[in-house]
Amino acid sequence: MNILIVGLSARRPLDEAYLTFFDLVADYAGRALARATATHEAQRLNQALREANTSLDSFVHIVAHDLKAPATNLRSLLDVYREEAPGPTKDHVLTLLDQEIERLTGTVQGLLQVVHAQHGAAAPATEVVAFADVFATVQAEVAELLHQQQGRLTADFHAAPRTLYPRIYLESIVKNLVHNALKYRAVDRAPVIQVHTRRQGTEVVLTVADNGRGIDLPRDRARLFQPFTRLTAEGEGAGLGLHMIQTIIQQRGGTLDVSSTPNVGTTFTVTLPEAGPA
Repeated sequence: MNILIVGLSARRPLDEAYLTFFDLVADYAGRALARATATHEAQRLNQALREANTSLDSFVHIVAHDLKAPATNLRSLLDVYREEAPGPTKDHVLTLLDQEIERLTGTVQGLLQVVHAQHGAAAPATEVVAFADVFATVQAEVAELLHQQQGRLTADFHAAPRTLYPRIYLESIVKNLVHNALKYRAVDRAPVIQVHTRRQGTEVVLTVADNGRGIDLPRDRARLFQPFTRLTAEGEGAGLGLHMIQTIIQQRGGTLDVSSTPNVGTTFTVTLPEAGPA
């Protein structure tokens, strides 16, 4: 903060020249103050624009990432449906198609709610969300992959069964961490993934632990959450998942941390402040 102090000299009469001098000083100070105010407002608007761009960027990644899996499942089920002869199996595939369309519809509706909350309403896009409901959605999406890998996905939410959070964001967080665990499973054993919640003061702590190949954190921690970064050439994906959910979590005042031992497994720990920023 800059302060300008102007005083009268007892040794000089308050004549017209002296008054003119004070008028000049006042004019200069007023212009300087106006410039400072304009600069501060421009900086505030630029910061708001950067935050809006970051939020929009995260949302676009969510849309692309969360719609990819249902679209792939629909394509696979349609291929099976076309090849299958009429009978009980074809009827079952039709039921699975219907269920996948319902999940896709729910995802789209959730994304629309996020758009409305961020750009059309003043209230934060938070609601009371049961972790069991989110888990059921994610479990249904990865069921076929779990079956192929003979894996096991378990959950324990008794210590913190629900939280206040945008449902679509919470689904993205759990979905990405579970998909990551399946993607980077160990080659010599079936994947086992455990999802737990607990309370820590005003926060809910969510952990997703696996018995996969693990991460060499001293080597890879700095790259782990960078966009378009993958630690292995195996599998699919653009390397956006962890970066995307870290951005979501941090924007709402939470944290995302990881602990890992190579060839043993990895645990991601998410803190979810229930009164975080909108």
